[in-house]
Formats: sequence, structure tokens, C-alpha cells
Amino acid sequence: MNSIFRHSFSPPRSTAAIITLLKACKTIHHLYQVHASIIQRGLEQDHLIISRFIFLSASFAATASYYTSVFDRVLGPSPFLWNSLIEAYNKGSYFFDALSAHGSLPDRYTYSSVIKAYSSMCRSCEGKLFHGSALRCGG
Repeated sequence: MNSIFRHSFSPPRSTAAIITLLKACKTIHHLYQVHASIIQRGLEQDHLIISRFIFLSASFAATASYYTSVFDRVLGPSPFLWNSLIEAYNKGSYFFDALSAHGSLPDRYTYSSVIKAYSSMCRSCEGKLFHGSALRCGG
């Protein structure tokens, strides 16, 4: 699969090709190449691509500011994309607050992602309060 990333790297032309490249990424350098291709092809608003890119960035331990800056370029991010960022960053309270500040409404996946993040940070009190909020809101 690394043959995809030879020096004669040719940017893919479709969403499916970008997804294939993301799956083939083995290093942060490969991820940077795919990111450049995403930009060249004007696919920065594709929520599926950006979601996968965020998850992969986090798995390569890219700085949070890197994948957050990619997220910040998306116009009107959906709850799906917010959920991806929450999962990747694993600081649910920060991103849930940002979601609310942007006027987006959480969905059931948002609630589960935030509760999971609180749990992994050993913040059970906040998790219980948030769970209560989810129940009241029907999340």
C-alpha cells in the first residue's frame, strides 16, 4: 500500500480515492500528503473525509491544533463532524461547549461521546450531570 505514496504522488480525483488513501496512511507524512490532496481537490467541506482525517490525525498523535484547524475550516459542521472531533480530542466538555456556542444541537451520538470522554478522564461527577442533561433533553 505504501506504493501509493511514492514521490510521484498523484492527487486522487474522488472522495472514494481520498478515503482509500486515508486508509493506506502509515505515517504522519502520508497524512500530510493526503491533506494536501484534500485541499487541492476542494474536499475540505466533505464531512466524511474530514471525520476520517480527524480520527487518523489523532491516531498519529498529530497536535490537536492541527486537526482542530482542519475542522475549523468546515462551514457549518454537522453533529456528526463535531462527534468526530469530540472523540478524537477526548475533551468532551470543551467541544460540547463549542458545539453549543455555534448554535448546533447535540444528537444522541454527541451525548455518548461526551459521557465517554468524561469517563476516560475520571470525571464521573461531570459525567453524571451531563447524563442527566441528556435524559432531560431526550438525547
